[in-house]
Amino acid sequence: MDVLWLLLAIALCAFVAWLGFLIEPHWVSRDGKRFLCNGQKLSVRGEPIGRWHETRVIVGTRGQLQIDQKRFMRRTSSSWTLEGEAPARLRRKRVFLLRGHDDKGLAIMLALRMPASSRAVNTLEQLLPGTPRRARSLSDGGSHDETFGTSAADAAT
Repeated sequence: MDVLWLLLAIALCAFVAWLGFLIEPHWVSRDGKRFLCNGQKLSVRGEPIGRWHETRVIVGTRGQLQIDQKRFMRRTSSSWTLEGEAPARLRRKRVFLLRGHDDKGLAIMLALRMPASSRAVNTLEQLLPGTPRRARSLSDGGSHDETFGTSAADAAT
């Protein structure tokens, strides 16, 4: 009987550990400009380099993304540019692709994976190339949104 309880305890610990690996870290600030998600480095051809890591992202004023990746109790910080969005392969997940350079100066990409319902998704969608950027109007105290990059006649249609 003692052996059965020992096996049950080991099975329960293994199940809890498995659940821990399934849960991805995710946090977003109220404005959506700072968030925590999973990131994986990719080659220029899109082949994975390494595994998924906890990644902190700060969206800069000019659309540049400051990335801090956690690896073995230390963090590496670098600057990236949003390149596009990967085709949806996972249900309820969104993956955005960033372009940057590694430590040796070679071109490299980074995939950011987050829940589709995240506030950070809206922020990143506004930064996608070819998407008109939206900002608060300062002339009227910020009471409405204005679309930049289009004329008033284009915005009305």
